[in-house]
Amino acid sequence: MSSINYLLWVQDFLGAGLASLGFGVLFNVRGKNLLLAGFTGAIGGMIYEYCSSCSWPEGLSCFVAALVIGILGEIFARLQKTMVTTFTACALIPLVPGGTAYEMMVDFATGQIAQGASRAVDLLSISGMLAIAIIIISTLTRFFFYSKRKAVGAAKKIVQVEQSIRTNGFPSPTRLQERKNSLPVRKARRSHPDKVLDDPVPLREESILLLRPCVHTESAAPDSDQSHPDHTDPDENHSNQ
Repeated sequence: MSSINYLLWVQDFLGAGLASLGFGVLFNVRGKNLLLAGFTGAIGGMIYEYCSSCSWPEGLSCFVAALVIGILGEIFARLQKTMVTTFTACALIPLVPGGTAYEMMVDFATGQIAQGASRAVDLLSISGMLAIAIIIISTLTRFFFYSKRKAVGAAKKIVQVEQSIRTNGFPSPTRLQERKNSLPVRKARRSHPDKVLDDPVPLREESILLLRPCVHTESAAPDSDQSHPDHTDPDENHSNQ
């Protein structure tokens, strides 16, 4: 490659980096985050220039540059423990087609409706490419870390089960069946803590007996006089009177 191409890349690197730094100052980004935001924007501008030098369409060049910006933003955000938009918002602004938007407004103002509509389509396509690239990177990153957390949680659960088996031994089939029968009652207790024993959600009879073993040991219904101490015979009251 000629030195002219290298010079153009350096110019785009410095131009996009300085523009990102300026908008970082405007957005109140401070310290190391400001430098990383400027570096992210500089890399995005250099990638855009490289893709444009390869005769790629402008929308595709912006899409690839936005992908790189999204990846760097996700990495720097986790290293610095801050929001991703701290870096991506500053770095994407040099790629926003502001010149195309200005020319579109001029065309509409001067009565060149067809040319203005064409520029409007280009503007929307480039802006959409930038947004789609950031959404793709954000979605893939969230899915990766969510899957990682689920895998770590499952591994911890397996380790706990293994430790429990080593300590207490493998549960017998009777114990497993008792636990299986008691699960609906536990769920009912959590969802209806005040009504589960009086009017339970559909439970198996074995589950209720398992949690309430005193059901069959209680005596028969108490005497009517004891169960209703305030009850009096009206005839007896009348005779006493």
